[in-house]
Amino acid sequence: MAGSMSIVAVAKRAGVSVATVSRVLNDLDNVRAETAEQVRAAMREIGYKPPRIKRGPKGGPRRVVPPWMRTGQISVITVGGIQRTWLGLPVMATVVSGITRAASELDLRLLLEEMPDSSVISPALRRREVDGAIVFVHSGVPEAHIARFREHGPTVWVMGGEGGVPQIDHVTADNIGIGSLAHKYLAEQGCRSVAYLTDEPTWPLIRLRGQSFANAAWDAGHRVTSFVLGADPRRLAPYGPDVHHADSLDALVDQLASMKPRPDGLFLPTDYLTTRVYPLLLLRGIRPQIDIKIISCDNEQERLEMLNPRPTSIDIGGEQIGRLAVRQLVQRLQRPNDPIVQIQVAPKIAPAEQVDRRHHAAAQ
Repeated sequence: MAGSMSIVAVAKRAGVSVATVSRVLNDLDNVRAETAEQVRAAMREIGYKPPRIKRGPKGGPRRVVPPWMRTGQISVITVGGIQRTWLGLPVMATVVSGITRAASELDLRLLLEEMPDSSVISPALRRREVDGAIVFVHSGVPEAHIARFREHGPTVWVMGGEGGVPQIDHVTADNIGIGSLAHKYLAEQGCRSVAYLTDEPTWPLIRLRGQSFANAAWDAGHRVTSFVLGADPRRLAPYGPDVHHADSLDALVDQLASMKPRPDGLFLPTDYLTTRVYPLLLLRGIRPQIDIKIISCDNEQERLEMLNPRPTSIDIGGEQIGRLAVRQLVQRLQRPNDPIVQIQVAPKIAPAEQVDRRHHAAAQ
């Protein structure tokens, strides 16, 4: 994870895109000399040391490229979003870490690219500079744009993209399993009245996590209430019959706090949201993990370490998702006519030893 985060830091320091930093690291010729030096200066300033790439020097012995590849190079592309923002998210950086490590183990070069406009195919794909691509697709990108990748070589879609028949190979988290696991955890903590709260109700993965959480609660005979940001009926309908809504996160937490009786368990579908809800609960005299049990998701250590007591979080398997994406891309390169597949990685509760020990010390 640290490698991809450092590349983001280099890009920010140099004032260029992450894709440009990647091209400099890969010693490609299509970067202006002054831009390349700008990137190298930024690397020196922040002390970034790129991972070793197993390849011969220019003019020296060439790498042995497998017969089912042309260049021995693959790309990671963000589609419909800004790469610097996406790769700055700890959960995404974990996926990229898995991709990077798997590619390194197979002696594949990795090129980072971005397609802010999903209708304009990346130059690396268009010019056949890479043998295939792994793409992160922003929600809202038309399916027709995703399907176009098939015209430009083997492509694997990683993360997101729930609820439909994939147009290309797809490796993602099991978001239905995440919702069920969240309820199972709260039920094991003795919770019988549970709630789900989200500030991003239109994201397909957030919707799936909430729906499966509610289904698991209903099946167990537990009361479940959803708290959804916004007032659009189309946003509210998927979250069940008992839905509260408001125009701000502060107002949503107000509604939760004023319920009689108040839920004793709460599922927050991202660690980022959890860092925002914790202080709002405390302002209302509700002590997280004492007055209300909380289960979070994504297992982003940087965010969880900010919270005391530290909540339990669900690990979506980001490293494994990245590795499987590389494996599937290699398989697609070897067997291009195989049926399109979708692979979901099972979630798990983060190990108990990762719980903040400061809370235990304070309780003694």
